[in-house]
Parts: sequence; C-alpha cells; structure tokens
Amino acid sequence: MRARAKSEMASLLVVDDDHGGRVALCKLLSRRGHQVTGVPSGDAALASFFGHVPDAVILDLCMPGMDGGDLLRTIRSQLAMHALPVIVFTGHPDGAALERARDLKVSAVLVKGVATLDDILRAVDEALIQAFGRPSEQQSTSASSSGAVESVMADQIGGASRGAPTSVDDRETVEQLGDG
Repeated sequence: MRARAKSEMASLLVVDDDHGGRVALCKLLSRRGHQVTGVPSGDAALASFFGHVPDAVILDLCMPGMDGGDLLRTIRSQLAMHALPVIVFTGHPDGAALERARDLKVSAVLVKGVATLDDILRAVDEALIQAFGRPSEQQSTSASSSGAVESVMADQIGGASRGAPTSVDDRETVEQLGDG
C-alpha cells in the first residue's frame, strides 16, 4: 500500500482494440496529467495487472478474444476488485453486453461518437471522486491483487494476443476518438 501525494493524478488503463481511438484517448488523459497505459485487448489488460493495478479502467466492450464484458466480470469476480472504477466507452450502446456491464456496477457508460471530450474527462473525474474522494487521490491497492491476477492469468487459455501497451504518440490527435 502506498499513499499518494494530493497533486499526483490517477493511474488509468485504457482498453480498446481500435489503435487510433486508444492512442487518442491516452493522449487526452495524459494531457490532463494522468498516468495512462493503453492496451488492445482484455487479455493484455489482465496481463498489465501483474505490474500495476490502475486507479480506474476505461473499457471498450466489443473486442476480439477476451472482450470487455469478460474482462469486467474477471475484475469483479475472480480478482475481487469490486470497487475499481470502470468506465465503459463503447460504439455499441445497446445489447446484452452492455446490460451485463451495468449489472457489474460500472461507473459510467459513454458512447463513442456521441460523448464529447468534456464528457470523457467528467466521467473519469466523477468515477475517481466516487471511489477515492477526489480525482487526484488514490486508494491503496491490496498486496493480494498480484496473486489473484497471477491465478487468473494461469487459467486463461490462448487465442488472443496480449499485445503491448500503447505509448502516447504526439502525431495522433484526439479527433480519432470518434473512430471505431
């Protein structure tokens, strides 16, 4: 467990298979002062939990391999991270996957191409405030999280590429958020 300085912003994980949208969202949130990692799949997100559990996750639902709904279910049930703020950012606002996500207590649901940049930033701030009391504070993560992640990863069976985390590239623009 570690305390966070009041001025330190949150650690965020963006999970989206659309490269351009993922990079643009990472760039937007980084410019806001957050530490942001982007990954292309549910499997890659789960693997990233080995090294660091983020303060919040921004999650696309429709992805190949382990989709957003499966990742969310794993986070809530197998990893027992019931309080981890998860914001769904999807291009498919209807359907069973979205209902399952709502049942698993997401902080917000935003629709790609409809949500504005302000909507995204507001949803992140509100999720962090609800979970931790303010957008720039972090609640400590239990040391047992790493063991739970290792156990879940051992149970995962191949197929989908885990992928490498996305780094923010200044050539990408936030206008790409509406793509995909």
